Amino acid sequence: MLVKLFSDSSPSRPAVSDSVALERWRSSVLVDIQKRVSPKAYSRIEEKFLKPQIWKATASTVTKAANMAAEDEMIIEGWANAADPDRGRELILNSAWKTENYDLNPIILFNHNQNWPIGSCVEYKVEDQGLYYRASIGKPSAYPTMTETQIMCRSLLAQGILRASSVGFLPFNIEYDEENDVLRYTEVELLEISLCSIPMQQGSLLDSVGPAAKSMNTNAIKQGVKKMDQAQFDELKALLAKILEVCSAGEKPKEPPKEPPKEPGADPAAAKSEEVKFLIGKIKELEATVASVKAEKDAVEKDAEELVAALQKQGVKLD
Repeated sequence: MLVKLFSDSSPSRPAVSDSVALERWRSSVLVDIQKRVSPKAYSRIEEKFLKPQIWKATASTVTKAANMAAEDEMIIEGWANAADPDRGRELILNSAWKTENYDLNPIILFNHNQNWPIGSCVEYKVEDQGLYYRASIGKPSAYPTMTETQIMCRSLLAQGILRASSVGFLPFNIEYDEENDVLRYTEVELLEISLCSIPMQQGSLLDSVGPAAKSMNTNAIKQGVKKMDQAQFDELKALLAKILEVCSAGEKPKEPPKEPPKEPGADPAAAKSEEVKFLIGKIKELEATVASVKAEKDAVEKDAEELVAALQKQGVKLD
């Protein structure tokens, strides 16, 4: 029997940013479900639902050799979470992940300690096996230097001693599989990903450690890059078309780009030729920008289609 956490009479969830209202909501939800589940199930759900969880879970692959110099940037990749029950009989469904807030601060910690940040998540994706990620652990060129924790973790990773990952998350919705005694998380917010010494799943290891790793060709967290929406993309295309029209007609733009002051006696024809070259250079730059934005937009749309298809394959209904 699968017991759902929420019923029609359950109170509506407040905004995630309102921590006080959120705590009251969690308590009221527990009062509602206490009448509908066994004492054993209620005890487990109460423990997991009232506080953020540190859930250690990765996948069963071996760490590859790390041949790298001390000055290299270290890139790791592997399973942050596997879609299988762990030793504690808990399971996070692939469709459960909410990552919008994590994208704003894609932190990598050591052993889930907030005082030990060691890197940043570069990109991640959800596959049938679970949540896969790629991260950068420390940059030797950073000023003034890497932290002691970063240096220690890089050394342990290079030696093949530190090999496991974990996730910290905030649960929003849980189901209880009474027949198999498994808690199923159906909606969670990803808080952080950690390198850890002992994973909850016994076969949970990293997939790759080294100075570089292949691109995963998926929705990436691109640090410091703001993606253009459709309106911005259309506006850029219109601007490019207008510049091309002016140049092809031999007209001078009303507000030409600023140029260095011309020397006295300069040849007007030569000056005009330089102006045309300058505009052509700007056009090429805009064309390159448009092509880059279009490629990124196409990649995002493709990833979105693949994600929708994957969710539908798993029976998730989308509005």
